[in-house]
Amino acid sequence: MVYILKPGAPAFDVVDGPFAGKTFRHDIPYTDIPPADAGKFQKKKTPPATATANPTTEAATKNGGNSEVDTQAPLKTPKKGGSK
Repeated sequence: MVYILKPGAPAFDVVDGPFAGKTFRHDIPYTDIPPADAGKFQKKKTPPATATANPTTEAATKNGGNSEVDTQAPLKTPKKGGSK
């Protein structure tokens, strides 16, 4: 589970216990929180995982950073017999 500080809770530093020395700030997700301060945190909503990949991102990765890929271009297939 991922937690973030509640909007009204102040940022704080833990001074004793197993979390001593740890700093908790806003807008930073935490997986481990001090049980004594659990009321200062809320569960972070995470977007559902998608089953399909982003084709634009994949194209950019395969195309050296260029996400503009001509999807209408015919596929080039190598000719048998080698070059002359």
